[in-house]
Amino acid sequence: MYKKYFYWVVIPAFLVFTVVMIAPFVLGISYSFMPWRGTYFDPNEPMFVGFANYIKVFENPELYRAFGYTIQLESCYHSLLFKCLMSLSAAISMSILSTGMVTVWSGT
Repeated sequence: MYKKYFYWVVIPAFLVFTVVMIAPFVLGISYSFMPWRGTYFDPNEPMFVGFANYIKVFENPELYRAFGYTIQLESCYHSLLFKCLMSLSAAISMSILSTGMVTVWSGT
């Protein structure tokens, strides 16, 4: 009985996932091997340039500086997030212990 309803739920979900996630991913990979001028494809250039776009990106010295900035920003963000979560957990623990909701040690 449930097998019939299973397909009514899974097939639409799979189709939406394919259209929203898989298709743009595949198109992005295919576009990365084509010449792109930012807003248009140049009809005078060949439609397939191979790994030339990737070589151009990795030869750019700005890429490594951008990676460095990204790592610095991410480490600051995660450090701040960790500090906020630890402070929140300490505040909640102190609140619970001070109100007597939980007894840690009764002394007996």
